[in-house]
Amino acid sequence: MKEIKTYEEMNKQICGLLKLNGDNVSLYAAQRIKELEAENERLRARLENAIELPCKVGDKIYHIFGLEPMEWEVEKIMLVKDGYFLQCGHKGTDDFMVVSNKECGEWWFTDRTKAEAKLKEQGGNV
Repeated sequence: MKEIKTYEEMNKQICGLLKLNGDNVSLYAAQRIKELEAENERLRARLENAIELPCKVGDKIYHIFGLEPMEWEVEKIMLVKDGYFLQCGHKGTDDFMVVSNKECGEWWFTDRTKAEAKLKEQGGNV
């Protein structure tokens, strides 16, 4: 018997054996394997086009402004065609900011240490 190297090859062999049985359960199982393979391909295609978010709702993010990073909390994430927007609230106030994916890593950071380093790089007092 030849060595099976991939799930695709294995699934083809299993489907072939199931079809040889010919009973309804085996035929259904073979069809279901094909459907799951197709669904897996669709999900892989979506994953390749997925946006990786830097944070989730409730996380703290830091805006470099003034002399030290300001802490904000992510309240909402809005996905758009070519990225995302984060709606962030400032603790203890009604202030909020909307941050685009293009600003993350430039003026907004998910890590306070990185925000402080960027501010120091720009001549701020941290």
